[in-house]
Amino acid sequence: MRFNESLTHILSMITVVVAGVLVCVQTVLALGVGVNYSIFTLLLLSLVLMFLACHKREQRQPAFDLKSAGKLKLYALAVAGGFVVEMVCDLLGIYALITGNTTAYGGAGLLGATAVCALLSAFVFVMAALSFGDAKYDFRRLSYAVFVPLFWSMLKMAQALTEYISVGRDLLPTLKLISYIFLMAFFYCFAAESLRHEPAMKSTLFFSGAMFNAGVLYYAGYLSAVTARQGKALIFDIGLMMTVFCVSHFAIFFRRSIVDRC
Repeated sequence: MRFNESLTHILSMITVVVAGVLVCVQTVLALGVGVNYSIFTLLLLSLVLMFLACHKREQRQPAFDLKSAGKLKLYALAVAGGFVVEMVCDLLGIYALITGNTTAYGGAGLLGATAVCALLSAFVFVMAALSFGDAKYDFRRLSYAVFVPLFWSMLKMAQALTEYISVGRDLLPTLKLISYIFLMAFFYCFAAESLRHEPAMKSTLFFSGAMFNAGVLYYAGYLSAVTARQGKALIFDIGLMMTVFCVSHFAIFFRRSIVDRC
C-alpha cells in the first residue's frame, strides 16, 4: 500500500492539533482519565502517520546545507534563548532548595549540572545560528560538543524520574516525560547529523516531526494549567516550556529544510 507523503504529514498535523485542543479542555475541566488516554491515542496516531510520511522517502540530501538554511537562524537563536531561561529557572530551583522553599525538583547537584548543560546548549545553538545562511563559519567544528543538548535532556529525564507521578492519570507530568523522550531522540539525531556528511537519516525526519507533535501537547497543557492557575510549582517549569516550544518549532522547520531540498 502506497501513502501520499504530503497528505500523511497533513493528517499527522491535524491529529496533533485535535489532541492539543483536548489537552487544553482536559487541563481546565478535568473530564476524567478516559480523556487522557484519548489524547495519548491521538498522539500515537499522529506519530504513526509521521512515520509513514518519513518512510515514503528513499532519496535525501544531507541534513545540513548551511548556505540555504538562513531561515533556521532565528529559530536556532530562539532555542538558545529558551536554554538561557531554562538555566535561570534551574538556578532559582537551586535557591529554593537551599532556602527550604520547596521540596520538589530533584537535588541541587542535579539542578546545577542541568543549568551548566543548559548554558552550554545555548552556546551550541548560538554557534549554529551563526552558521545558518553563512558558510564562513561551521558550527559542526564544535565536534562532540554538539551532544551537550542531548546530555541536558538526559539530565532533565533523570530529574523527572526523581518525582512521583501516576503515568497516564497525571496528564501534564506524563506529557512532560513524553517530551523528554523526543527531546533526547531529536538532539541525538541533530548531533549525529552534524558529524556525518551522508544523506539525512529517516530517523532524523521522524524524530524532528515527533518532537513538534509532542511539544505542541506539552506546552498546550502547560499554558492551560497556568491560565487555570493550577499549582505554584509551574513557575519552575517556565524555562522548560519555552525550551520545548522553541526546540519543537526549530525541529519542524529543520525537517522542512531537508524535505524541501529533496
